[in-house]
Amino acid sequence: MSSPVYSVKLADNAGVVGGPVTLFTVPAGRVYILRDVDVAQPAGIASALVLITGGTGAWVYYVASAVSPFYAPWRGRQVFVAGDTLKAIVIGSTTWTVLASGYDLEAA
Repeated sequence: MSSPVYSVKLADNAGVVGGPVTLFTVPAGRVYILRDVDVAQPAGIASALVLITGGTGAWVYYVASAVSPFYAPWRGRQVFVAGDTLKAIVIGSTTWTVLASGYDLEAA
């Protein structure tokens, strides 16, 4: 008997500029655990990326770049319940790529 797979890609956005840009919204009856975020900015222009929650606007991750190409990983655990969103805001005029993965679980 195989075990259920909980790991999923939560966001795959190759053209994040300006914002806020919604990366994901948790559907009813689900809980997302954000585990990994990888961001990249190839332009080499000073800018920053902020990931915020849609409910409270709390910052989940902030990263600034000034070199090209720029890559930064984030590893952790943040819980998002039904209706919660993760949004990206770019400060500056560059384009960022955001990949996010984690667990998709059934709400209790």
